[in-house]
Amino acid sequence: MSNNNTKNEIIVDELPKCDFCNNKACYDMKLSRGGYWAYVCENHKYHGIKLGVGYGQKLVLNKGGESK
Repeated sequence: MSNNNTKNEIIVDELPKCDFCNNKACYDMKLSRGGYWAYVCENHKYHGIKLGVGYGQKLVLNKGGESK
């Protein structure tokens, strides 16, 4: 895992599963209730607060990594 040029993205070698379903996660976000963090897909991103330092990052697949 490494930081990308933007503070709202992080490069990963493989995409984890969404913590709410079996889809590939697109975000690592702080949840709006309870302050917990979760991997979420596009369908469940509404559970998160927003993107930014301390709130959440978009997961970007490393070139040569697993395909979506």
